[in-house]
Amino acid sequence: MYHAGVPVIVVQPPQTLLAPEGVRVTPWVELSGVVAVRIAEWCEQESWLAATAPVVAGQVQPARAVPWTPRHARLPGAPPPARLAASFSLAAADAEAVASEILAALRLTMYWQPELRVASRPGESLPAFRKRLLAALRDGPLARSEDSATRAEVAARLAHAIVARPLAAGELVPRRLAIGTVYYPEGFEPAPPPEDLMLTGVARPWR
Repeated sequence: MYHAGVPVIVVQPPQTLLAPEGVRVTPWVELSGVVAVRIAEWCEQESWLAATAPVVAGQVQPARAVPWTPRHARLPGAPPPARLAASFSLAAADAEAVASEILAALRLTMYWQPELRVASRPGESLPAFRKRLLAALRDGPLARSEDSATRAEVAARLAHAIVARPLAAGELVPRRLAIGTVYYPEGFEPAPPPEDLMLTGVARPWR
């Protein structure tokens, strides 16, 4: 378990991702909101966390929950019954328990750049963290150098120094969360963003 409870939780009305006419949809439960991350060796920060879990045979599947912030257009409300491959209604009385199960099931890896003292956000992938670092570098060390070779060297060095470690029990504390049913096109699976080729390499394990 990452946490001991959810102080504030809001149940959102259902939504439906846009899909071609005739495509059937299935329910997922989306969870999002503000969480506190406390890693003694690295940082203490509040961050945004979003995750989603499928619903199978009327049951939320927390073990299949993944961090994911959808950027697909959506409409308010549930779809017409003819488009439903399955339906689901999240009861307000169950919201906190379901949110706690999803959070507990997430296996999150945090990333840290010690020279810049920048930590990833919970659920942020290594490619997304590298991309954010690159943006910060453009306003910092890279902006002060006109030599492209020097810029590349700095970027490579800082990317290589990124370390990784699993988020441990007690290091993620929810503050304010929203949860609700969202209907995804049948067969649709949330996926992380593509690899950013501007900064490459693997993160070293934290020791």
